[in-house]
Amino acid sequence: MNNSSLIEKNNGIYIIRQQMPYPLKENNAYLAETEKGWAVIDLGIDIPQTRELWNAAIETAGITFSAIKKIIVTHCHPDHLGAAAWMQRMTGATVYMSKIDMDNASTYVFLKGDKQACYEKVISDAAVKYDFGQEKTGRLVIDWCDNVVPFFPEPEYIEPLCEDEEIILNNSLYRVKILPGHTDGQIVLWCKENGTLYSGDIFAEKGYLHFADWPNTNNENPLKDFFTSLQIIEEMNPVIIYPGHGRPVTSYREIFSKLRHRHNKLLGIFESLIAEPVTVGRLYEKVFPVPQTGEFGDYIHYHRVLMGETAGYLNYLVSRGKISVKTEDGMLLYFNPGKAE
Repeated sequence: MNNSSLIEKNNGIYIIRQQMPYPLKENNAYLAETEKGWAVIDLGIDIPQTRELWNAAIETAGITFSAIKKIIVTHCHPDHLGAAAWMQRMTGATVYMSKIDMDNASTYVFLKGDKQACYEKVISDAAVKYDFGQEKTGRLVIDWCDNVVPFFPEPEYIEPLCEDEEIILNNSLYRVKILPGHTDGQIVLWCKENGTLYSGDIFAEKGYLHFADWPNTNNENPLKDFFTSLQIIEEMNPVIIYPGHGRPVTSYREIFSKLRHRHNKLLGIFESLIAEPVTVGRLYEKVFPVPQTGEFGDYIHYHRVLMGETAGYLNYLVSRGKISVKTEDGMLLYFNPGKAE
């Protein structure tokens, strides 16, 4: 594909549509001018095609890599954080992300020594707690360490972005807002004056993105935070939203309505299924059958994400008093006292 078709100028900022070998296929990165040089917002995974496209974007913008002074990462996933270390080497710029996601990246991504042993150790409690099973846990550990972690190496230096910190982009003042619901510490950039929002992965142009980052998370109730994040964006009432995936969005209310409908429908399904005590691992494939064929047949990250979302739905129902939970042999068992025989 011609790189020029993947670079677009929109309202003074450059959208760079990075390609990736994952089911979503592509993600957005952004290049915008600041009061002192330029800023990158998200990057793409660290593969040759990403670097090639960034070289083309820099040339298209008529600048050099040395003009880039900030590397802003909305959240700690490979398609957003991935090429940050490379970009930092090319520019000397500091990488910025939330302290929460910095800590999660240090725990789950920037693994030291025996990476498989390290990752297995940090997710073992969650795997047992939610009954992921030894076979799937082993597959996840291998795939995460072999096919994900190598695509986002650790930058040499990262600084935290804090709530309401100010950033100038294209002569407009943006504020950092921490809106979890995809990762624990995802940030968005919000300009009240012109109604522009860089939204990360709270949602995509077509709507749904997973709201839980299991097992790479410390958030027990991510769906609650996701609903809160949608409400905060509605209170902002943005004019244009630049998401992490898909085209810019100028009408978001229908998207949000469909997202709420999806999640409320699934909450109802899960509540109806809960009677006798059951684990997440025993339940998730009854509601979310994992594709077994095609390019990503029986993809372990489908299992990972759907486990996390199932836990998210159930923990939300527990928080609303709709079902109950107890621990037995280290596993969480969800049940409905009113239905159990």
